[in-house]
Amino acid sequence: MRKKVTRREPFLAELDAVVPWCRLLALIEPHYPKVGPKGGRPP
Repeated sequence: MRKKVTRREPFLAELDAVVPWCRLLALIEPHYPKVGPKGGRPP
């Protein structure tokens, strides 16, 4: 049985081809909060 192709799948494939993910992650990563050894948000 064939799976229905949604509009989301071609969109995400095109986005992966266009966006330079490595450069984008390099910009975001320094500002992304670090998770502690326990993980999650502090009480």
